[in-house]
Amino acid sequence: MAPTTAEHRRAQVFSRLAATLATATFLLTACGGEEGIAVHQDPQLLERAQQAIRAGQTVPLRSIAQGDWDRVHVFPGPTTRDSVEQAVGADIEMPDIHEGGIVVFLKGGRIERVTELVPYPFDGNGGSYGPDVVAAPMPATNPGWLRLSE
Repeated sequence: MAPTTAEHRRAQVFSRLAATLATATFLLTACGGEEGIAVHQDPQLLERAQQAIRAGQTVPLRSIAQGDWDRVHVFPGPTTRDSVEQAVGADIEMPDIHEGGIVVFLKGGRIERVTELVPYPFDGNGGSYGPDVVAAPMPATNPGWLRLSE
């Protein structure tokens, strides 16, 4: 028995719908769906860090890195995108290997901003810190850096 005109039309509609869904799925997969979080430079943060180094005083990181954040991850360069993404649990738009320092600020587990700092003002130890982290100038034997600690 040959299909009726209505059955034929339903088959065409279903076929077109399936093709449209397949194309949309391919495009979303090929484009990565959701883009990562962009890395930005912050000259004011860098200047405030350099002022703290010159002043030789321990200061709350919040006074250097202003904004609404409750956790910070610091990565001295060179660092890899994989290590940053694994630590913060999100895709970051950066090269596979990044030469400069990366600082990621979070609020309630969500990324507020990702900052590139060149030159990197903190000592070579990366880490994760809470809102009470302080930045202390390094001793005279290793001047020009700030050490972060809670």
